[in-house]
Amino acid sequence: EADAAAPRASGTLESHYAPAAPVSLLDRTELGRRTAVPPGGADRGVAVYSRLVPAAGWTHRPMADDADAVAHELFAALRDFDAAGATAIWVEQPPDDAAWEAVRDRLRRAASR
Repeated sequence: EADAAAPRASGTLESHYAPAAPVSLLDRTELGRRTAVPPGGADRGVAVYSRLVPAAGWTHRPMADDADAVAHELFAALRDFDAAGATAIWVEQPPDDAAWEAVRDRLRRAASR
């Protein structure tokens, strides 16, 4: 018997999918500052999902420029980082326009753990 208090769809959960590694949403300027040089020390396990290209040495997966493409690949990218053993995931904050609203919501949920 279904639990009446349970959400009807996983997308209605506050956390939805959250990778084991903590997710940090960073604006382009801050992400660029943090990834301008190769990773060292505690940053060695950090994975980056962004449109910005970091310095050599970062574990990086390019983010598409198209909101629909990012919505389609987002959770696969996070799962891939988890499978690779990322200790943290830094994600470039998507543009603040209506086309990216669903992506921003998914990222907020992934980072809410």
